[in-house]
Amino acid sequence: MVVLEGMAPSDAGAVDELARSILGHASAVELDALVGVPAKSMHIALAPAGVAFRQGKQMSAYAWSEIHEVRVRRGTVLLKTEAARERIVRKKDATTIQPYTEKRTRGIRVIVDGVAESGIAAPLSRVLEDMRARRFSFQGTSWITYVNSLDALHTDFDANDDPIIPMTAASLWLAVGLIAALVIPVGVNAATLRAVPAGAFALWDPLGTLDPRGLIAGFAFSAMVAGFALRLALGRAAVIWGHGAARGWARPDSGPLKRFATRQLARIVMAPASAATIVLLALLAFWPNVAATVLVSPSGVRNTVLVPFVSVEEPWRAAVEITRQANGTAIRFADGRVLTTVGHELGGGTQQQFFDLTSAWRKAATR
Repeated sequence: MVVLEGMAPSDAGAVDELARSILGHASAVELDALVGVPAKSMHIALAPAGVAFRQGKQMSAYAWSEIHEVRVRRGTVLLKTEAARERIVRKKDATTIQPYTEKRTRGIRVIVDGVAESGIAAPLSRVLEDMRARRFSFQGTSWITYVNSLDALHTDFDANDDPIIPMTAASLWLAVGLIAALVIPVGVNAATLRAVPAGAFALWDPLGTLDPRGLIAGFAFSAMVAGFALRLALGRAAVIWGHGAARGWARPDSGPLKRFATRQLARIVMAPASAATIVLLALLAFWPNVAATVLVSPSGVRNTVLVPFVSVEEPWRAAVEITRQANGTAIRFADGRVLTTVGHELGGGTQQQFFDLTSAWRKAATR
């Protein structure tokens, strides 16, 4: 079937209409959730007509007959759908609309006050199963169990809202963070040290004690350690406290500033995956310091990088000028490159030895 350019599939309007009818249903069950991989925050509505997903202005919906399976895995509700859809296929000579069967499996994690809660997965799956089987009722067991599981989150948190926990978590996070922020630059600097060949010099860039990358990596690492220590010491009570505090459920008599600090602390120490990602990115940011070294030898200047086949070599005959500066030596090459020892770590000799030998090597190469 040939269609005009820009024409939409005929099922798009039907899907949008189904989504609007579900979202606008007077007794729809509505919830926020993280959906898919990577997780996207969506608003979900359940109604007698089906289930609808909304993210901003984008909507999708499925009738219950298109829901083929509902199951729970690792605190996530997996929703398997098979629906008849149409798509536009553009070819060289024409644009056509072709039918196909959309098969998708969505992972749903319920969000409660901004924090995903795995304990709601099983009750939610029973609600979905009852709606799919057309036996759902607000007086039924599945709905009452779901509501009770939501209420239990507050009850469990109130039972574990001990002021000692945030004090311990904050102390551990700060202590380990400060130690790690000091140790990580030392370790990276040790990794950059390489044996300098005899009769040559090496230039590299050591990290400072207060390097921002070291601070970020250190405190992200300490968040992982603090979260692990709390789970090891308190078990599930640590998870209950962390989720509740991250939702802002701390004691109202603690004051707004303390509640804000406790909420941010819980978000930091109870998110090991995010902390591990930050640590990895911070360590990758050290790569320019670890990888790059400049070797200065009688054969010339070689910028080496710990990547195969990547290096820049400058022979001495390309050196235009070598000048002695207040704190080092500068070498200017014909292509405009300038090598200076100022601000870099020098290995293999002193600044004066570097100037004397490089001048002699250049003079010997230009004879």
